[in-house]
Amino acid sequence: MPIDTNDFKPTGLAGCRWNRRTRFAYFDVRGPKGRQRMLRAFESVEEAKAAFPDFRAEVKSGSHGVTCLPDRPQIVATETASVTIAEYVEAYWDSLHASCGATTIKTNGSSYRSHVKPFFGPKTIAAITEADCEDFAASMKTNGKAPCTTNLALRFLRKVLHHARRRKVRPDVPESFHFAKEDLLKLEMSDPEQIAFFAAFDDQEGFQRYLRETQGGGKIVRSSHFGFKERSFGGGLRPDGDAAKIYFQRYQRSRLIFTAAIDIGYRETDLRLLKRTAVDLKKGLVTIITKKTGKRATVALSDRCAAAIVTAMSHEVTSSEYVFVTDDGKPFSESTLRRHFAIAKRLAGITRRCRLNDLRHSFASNLASEGLSLLDIRDALGHTTVRMSERYAKPNEQSLERMREALNRRVSGLTSDRRSVERKVK
Repeated sequence: MPIDTNDFKPTGLAGCRWNRRTRFAYFDVRGPKGRQRMLRAFESVEEAKAAFPDFRAEVKSGSHGVTCLPDRPQIVATETASVTIAEYVEAYWDSLHASCGATTIKTNGSSYRSHVKPFFGPKTIAAITEADCEDFAASMKTNGKAPCTTNLALRFLRKVLHHARRRKVRPDVPESFHFAKEDLLKLEMSDPEQIAFFAAFDDQEGFQRYLRETQGGGKIVRSSHFGFKERSFGGGLRPDGDAAKIYFQRYQRSRLIFTAAIDIGYRETDLRLLKRTAVDLKKGLVTIITKKTGKRATVALSDRCAAAIVTAMSHEVTSSEYVFVTDDGKPFSESTLRRHFAIAKRLAGITRRCRLNDLRHSFASNLASEGLSLLDIRDALGHTTVRMSERYAKPNEQSLERMREALNRRVSGLTSDRRSVERKVK
């Protein structure tokens, strides 16, 4: 994440800029070892301008002794009393994500730009307190942000503070420091919701009703070219037209990949790009190396999922290395899958928050409800830790009912034993 140089004003020296509010100078000089940048605190702009020539001379001679991150400013740890969280994050972005994957970096970048920076940006990193973090979480909730979004932002903020602790910028941050997380919403589909969801792919009448409700009628034009008769131009699909029928057939076909999503539990990208070579129908297994974690994820195919895969691979296309493809033999796009998922949800009457990736939660919940261990669920999901799998593996209503019945049987047995003992005593 490049530093925002708009916060630093020119000083009259090329390569030297100054931020009057934070009293930080931004040095940027190219030398024989490449481009060197440094962010450093000074008492005044005059002091910064006085120090810049020495820095420039060292860089030009190749003897610059300060280790700088490539293409990023380096904050001198002993002079960070007034550095803001925005300046710290932008200076140490690479270091913060040294061991993170591309997806995590992208997620943290979004959380930082959209939530953390607007709230904490002007605040110095040394002044952030737990009360500030609580206010931040409350602000996110007030603005209607989902608990998961809030937790991701808090996780990134905690990462920054621990990073600052290790560099003696915030030595008062305890190693066990963490924020109270927001309770997550119910993400997995219940059994009735799953039944209604898959039934929606056969509901052609409901699909036509959806088109009538969402498709525009086009522009009505009266012209001498048509004998001054009204003609409609543009607009959406006619619910009873041939194009709408083709659209419905394509929508129906996507049921195969949604079946796999809820019975295999792979992430959206892994599922879209699932290759035929990953499927072993004789053994009834599918195995991939997940793109996010690089972990092997092996899942036993249910009869329903195996039938869906066989149907998908029997599709008449010229050639394809993928299991789930469109009419032209290409993998489903993210936008197509999400659009079809939204239509099925609407026809099924599912109005609560439920995303395509939440079918992964449904998969884990189904396994947990049938008594599979967290280790088995971890391996199936391709997680690195059991703790991560705990977020997904939630018992459903049927398993809770079985729990209630087991407790009732236990209490009933104890009551019978007590009465038996009482009769013997008498």
